Amino acid sequence: MSWLFGLNKGQSGAPPDAPVPPAPPPPAGGSGSGDKPKDKWSNFDPTGLERAAQAAKELDQSRHAKEALDLARMQEQSVQLEHQSRVKEYEAAVEQLKGDQIRIQAEERRKTLNEETKQHQARAQYQDKLARQRYDDQLRQQQLLNDENLRKQEESVQKQEAMRKATIEHEMELRHKNEMLRVEAESKARARVERENADIILLTETEDCVCVVCVCVCVCVCVCVCVFSRLLLFVDEADAFLRKRSSVSLTLPHCERISEDLRATLNAFLYRTGEQSNKFMLVLASNQPEQFDWAINDRIDEIVNFMLPGLEERERLVRLYFDRYVLEPATGGRQRLKLAQFDYGLKCSEIAKRVEGMSGREISKLAVAWQAAAYSSEDGVLTEAMIDARVDDAVRQHQQKMDWLHGEGVLDNEGRPTPTKGSAPPLKAQEVLRPLQEVPSDRSKPDGTPV
Repeated sequence: MSWLFGLNKGQSGAPPDAPVPPAPPPPAGGSGSGDKPKDKWSNFDPTGLERAAQAAKELDQSRHAKEALDLARMQEQSVQLEHQSRVKEYEAAVEQLKGDQIRIQAEERRKTLNEETKQHQARAQYQDKLARQRYDDQLRQQQLLNDENLRKQEESVQKQEAMRKATIEHEMELRHKNEMLRVEAESKARARVERENADIILLTETEDCVCVVCVCVCVCVCVCVCVFSRLLLFVDEADAFLRKRSSVSLTLPHCERISEDLRATLNAFLYRTGEQSNKFMLVLASNQPEQFDWAINDRIDEIVNFMLPGLEERERLVRLYFDRYVLEPATGGRQRLKLAQFDYGLKCSEIAKRVEGMSGREISKLAVAWQAAAYSSEDGVLTEAMIDARVDDAVRQHQQKMDWLHGEGVLDNEGRPTPTKGSAPPLKAQEVLRPLQEVPSDRSKPDGTPV
């Protein structure tokens, strides 16, 4: 079969019908071990080998011998590739098995950590429980000691009180009768005044929780309308709990979603203020009216806009706070503050022109800064230069605040809100509520009080 390896490709082989040479005689066997090979090959049929040799000779003489060899090689390569793919599959299965083992180990470790955490928590809770029990026992023991001491003190003064009791008992009885008569008369008079006069109740934001304020407002409206004859309810910073019920807004895309408690409170408030009433009037104050819910805007009858103080208002405010924080401490009391000689009226007018754009609160803080500058000086004298320096600082700080607002996209050059990138421009309160004001309604009836 040398033609399979390309060794006798150019040589001419034996003719197809050439006889096959006989097999060589078997070698001389030994003594006892030669019987076994003889038995093994005794029944062997060489016909198959002869046919294979004959076919190999014919294939070697054929012109397609090279193609047959290439085909055999390709088949061998295919078998090798198949074996390699099986090896890769086995390796992938091994890697997957390793990954599963790692995952199982990590899962077991996580479960172990969870169990350890639970055990630590249970131990800590048990220790805390024991500490609380010990503390409660100490408190009970201390209370018992206090009760015992108190009982002894009461027993010590009981004899003295028994002697005084007979003397003051009649006096207390008369005093109690007089007090009851006075309380009854005052209650009747107060009830009569409350029924006859219009009641004005001022509610201030003394609670930290917004929901508590909302509930108080709703309860106040319901109870006062039922009990009293008239009610004027003023709510400052009303946008804190009357804001929009949805977080999607064109003018305020960044507003947060309100809680369910606040939503329920707002719905109750809207339910109580849905119809016109001549029993109460609701006044809402807010720095951001665009945050009101549309149902609240629909209930508003009249809008009063308070702009920043103008030149005349600023001059009046400057003079007012200058008198309160500078002139009064300098002329009255201990006179620990002294004021230099200059034209105070002219200086107030000049300051009013320089503080354009400031609010009344900023002007009041500026006056307090003048007073602090005088107290912190060496001689306690407030000079014109010190006033100008504080005014310059206040103007610079105000400009810095405006720059911060401009940087956040909150205000424009005229102090109006500007939209952020990708959002619609905000509307003014008048533009938001103008359609509601133009629509004719029966809220202007004489018997109805505007909300």
